Amino acid sequence: MEPMREYTVENLLEAVKAGCVDDMLAILDAGHVDVNAEGKIEDDNGDEDSRTGLAYACELGRNDAVAFLLSRDNIQVNVKCGENRKSAVMYASENGHTEVVRVLLDHGGVDINVGDINGKSAVMYANENGHAEVVRVLLDHGGVDINVVDNNGKSAVMYASENGHTEVVRMLLDHGGVDINAGDG
Repeated sequence: MEPMREYTVENLLEAVKAGCVDDMLAILDAGHVDVNAEGKIEDDNGDEDSRTGLAYACELGRNDAVAFLLSRDNIQVNVKCGENRKSAVMYASENGHTEVVRVLLDHGGVDINVGDINGKSAVMYANENGHAEVVRVLLDHGGVDINVVDNNGKSAVMYASENGHTEVVRMLLDHGGVDINAGDG
């Protein structure tokens, strides 16, 4: 009888990248990998960083992997990982994965106002990159603090404005409650 293979977090991340839910199931059911643990990845520039399985699935926009990982009993949706200590919703928002953001929010328990190591929140990432539909989903969900500022004194509206995303700026202003004087101390 062949001994059971001992998987690593990196094996889980490879399965996430490949979008292979069956492999993710086998890896997690083997019992050697914590679904919330960070593993090493190589980014698009060839630099090494780290991600949890959920954060990596959110970054890549792997809806099936996100849904599977959220179904795990011990999943923690607000774990921060990587060099900048981002949460799963930040990775999804930064990369414009609207459906992934929606699935995360529908799952519940997501802290949409938490910041990364620089104080940057999910809505700031979406604004900076002009992902209007992600911004709309975050605003419609409710509870987004659009006047909070990051460690550099920038607010969500500043990120959209300085990057020329007028549609997002209009959306924020139409949403109401924007303090145009918030930020840049």
